[in-house]
Amino acid sequence: YALGSTSASGAVGVIDKAQLTVAADNKTVSYGAAALPALKDTITGFVNGENSGLISGTASLTTTATAYNGMSGSGSHVGSYVIDAGLGTLSAQNYAFAFVNGTLKVTPVALKVAANNASMTYGGAAPALTDTITGFVNGDTASSLTTQPTVTSGTAFTANAGTYAGTITASGAVDPDYTISYTPGTLTINPAQTLNFIADVYGTNTEIGPLQRPIISVADRTINYDPPFEPSPTQAGNIKLSIGDRTDGVSLADITPAAGGNEGMMNQQHSLDPADLANITPAAGGNSSATPANNNDFSCAAAFLEGADCVNQ
Repeated sequence: YALGSTSASGAVGVIDKAQLTVAADNKTVSYGAAALPALKDTITGFVNGENSGLISGTASLTTTATAYNGMSGSGSHVGSYVIDAGLGTLSAQNYAFAFVNGTLKVTPVALKVAANNASMTYGGAAPALTDTITGFVNGDTASSLTTQPTVTSGTAFTANAGTYAGTITASGAVDPDYTISYTPGTLTINPAQTLNFIADVYGTNTEIGPLQRPIISVADRTINYDPPFEPSPTQAGNIKLSIGDRTDGVSLADITPAAGGNEGMMNQQHSLDPADLANITPAAGGNSSATPANNNDFSCAAAFLEGADCVNQ
């Protein structure tokens, strides 16, 4: 501006432009996102009550961070990336521009590692312990992890039969692009031997014939005895059959049940109502007559084990 001689004397004066600050706004985006957030700026420093209406054009805002474009690993890893602010097409008659860069932060996403349930038979081979991982983005897979998780059991594989909830755990996975959480699994140890008895009314579909060493068939609900039973039961009352596993030369008291059970598993008693005795069909020999009298037991478990006769006790 040239100053008139009537208002000042000396050299020509210069009015400098005021300075505006163009600051790139900080932004955040999740790892593996399909698009980056829109980059924006904030301009400050206006004077004389003026505003951005006096500015034309826009600032240049760029970053080296990238979004996921469908190609594995195309999105930028977790970290901080500079948002560069530049002049671009900005212009203003009375203002100059200064620039402040911003930061784009790529943040980790949730990844879940679930220990899979496992089962085994008591005394058998240990099961393989595995996991299932969900939540991968950016085309990642389990092989992308920096460190793979390990899966262990807090319950020994030699433990008694049972269900051990939460005892299988995964841990140790590492990847800076993810926040990793874990879900435990359940270990089920099944009994090595299961003894099942089907509820039945003796005399309707049950054959008790030759007696001494029983073969128990659950499928057709039949109890067979071999060799033939002598003598035949003639006492009335509730006849209790004690059924045990046959082992040569071993008495019932010497048998140790598997799977943490007890001798009751091998000494089940089944009562025969006197009214049903007439319906029992001997397989060979003997008879099924019954005369109500004493309430005696035929406890044959020991006889089966020792190979002796099953007699009225």
